[in-house]
Amino acid sequence: MSDSKIDLDSIRELTDLAVEKDLSELEYETSKQRIRIVRQGPAVAAAAIPVPAAVQPAPAAAPASAETEAAAGGDSASYIESPMVGTFYASPAPDAPPFVQTGDRIEKGRTVCIVEAMKLMNEIEADVGGIVAERLVENGQGVEFGQRLFKITPA
Repeated sequence: MSDSKIDLDSIRELTDLAVEKDLSELEYETSKQRIRIVRQGPAVAAAAIPVPAAVQPAPAAAPASAETEAAAGGDSASYIESPMVGTFYASPAPDAPPFVQTGDRIEKGRTVCIVEAMKLMNEIEADVGGIVAERLVENGQGVEFGQRLFKITPA
């Protein structure tokens, strides 16, 4: 297997394991790839990301606390970040209205966008509640793991 190919049998096995054990999230990493499976309801989404051998994967960023944000410049906003590499979509279909717009009040768990990865549409849910202050990416734009998608201010 070359460095850039994805082992589909491994993805199938990991997906089956996630379903069998009723896991909402499962992550598996080797020196050449990282597979993260996120289940939302009955559908399963999987993303495999090649990892160069010379680069150590960065640990997942912990959500910034209000104190940390305030110390960094007085900003008490939170951010919704992309959990994977893919393409950002603001609405469920090209002719549909966006999931959220600037000024909307949202609750934790509300779907705010879709990130398409490997032809799978992954609904991204808010991990915080508040007011959508700003959408930080354009519709159809490629996004990276951990990239900020929305700025959320306290309600």
